[in-house]
Amino acid sequence: MKLSYSGMGDYAREELGIPASTAQKMARLARRLRDRPILREAVRAGEVTVRAAEAVLPRAKGEDEAAWVQRARTKSIRALQAAVKKGASLVPEGGEGG
Repeated sequence: MKLSYSGMGDYAREELGIPASTAQKMARLARRLRDRPILREAVRAGEVTVRAAEAVLPRAKGEDEAAWVQRARTKSIRALQAAVKKGASLVPEGGEGG
């Protein structure tokens, strides 16, 4: 309001040249990454794509966050979605972890 826009969507469209829905999606992702510091930093550094981050968000919490971030760095979006859906074990694929 202080910038004379009726909302974030108007600001994004007029000043940033992006659709309002894209700006809203970006803001939603930023809010969800607030309590996931490892994933947030990986996205900021370009080590994890936004799509990969969105795929692992449901599982990348607490003690599991680092393992899911590592997986997001190396796996395809499809593989990440499948792993999240089936609640895949976080034991590294090399048999380590025992």
